[in-house]
Amino acid sequence: MKNKVMAGIALVAITISGCSSGEHDQDVDEAVMHEHYEGGEGGTTVEKTEEAMPYGQGYEHLTNKPPEVVAEAALERLGEATSQEVDSGEAVQRLNGVVTGALWSEISNHPERVVPTATGTMWRDWDEAGGQAKASASMDSEQHPPDTDTSWARKYSLTRQLDGQDYELVDSYIVECTKVQGQWRVSDMQLLSTSTNSKN
Repeated sequence: MKNKVMAGIALVAITISGCSSGEHDQDVDEAVMHEHYEGGEGGTTVEKTEEAMPYGQGYEHLTNKPPEVVAEAALERLGEATSQEVDSGEAVQRLNGVVTGALWSEISNHPERVVPTATGTMWRDWDEAGGQAKASASMDSEQHPPDTDTSWARKYSLTRQLDGQDYELVDSYIVECTKVQGQWRVSDMQLLSTSTNSKN
């Protein structure tokens, strides 16, 4: 009788062990995969956002493009933020979908790192004239770190023409791109300065 009880216990233990190492592990793996690839809004809360989401809305055309195209597209879209987007703090949203998760986290908390400010008088005149902006990015010829297969960095000038202004604003940026999962993404962006350029 004792041997039959022990045999029964051993059989139950083997069955439980089999379930644990089979179906249970598969459930755990699926849960981990789900957690890894199903981030919050825009997929931006997963640990490796850049691996979990393709280019976001408005940036789909960047697939398989070189880093300079990615950098210019990001800068120009940011530079065309409206007066209302700048005033409300929503201008930084224009970069959602082209930057890495780490940079998105940084600029979401500190948009002033990439978004030029507008003074009260300038903003009012701009807003009253329509609040739109046209932007054009150009790569500077300054020295830069050596390019690698997965990293690239350049200094850029972003020229903005705001509605109602008879001068241009020129923003100086450092932009870094990193190749992740075969695609270039902006991994760092820093606004250095803003100056005016008379059109006369």
